[in-house]
Amino acid sequence: MYLFEEERQRFMGTVGVPERYPLPTEGQIVEIRYLYCHPGPDGKLIQAKYFGQIRDDIALGECSVGQLKLRADESEEEQKCD
Repeated sequence: MYLFEEERQRFMGTVGVPERYPLPTEGQIVEIRYLYCHPGPDGKLIQAKYFGQIRDDIALGECSVGQLKLRADESEEEQKCD
């Protein structure tokens, strides 16, 4: 799966597709559910799954890294507790 980040595509990892849903074709916009995303430039989606929803209501350029919910960085959590 890829998302846009500053006019380039960024690989976000693989996505599980349950057998009951057809595999989406390359270039289709789909909705993905995930547990969280690691922060940072190499962050990947954790436990990403596709549940059969193809999105035709948004443009490809709107599929950006900025819309992800990030997991808090452990060093940031330690600083907040001090």
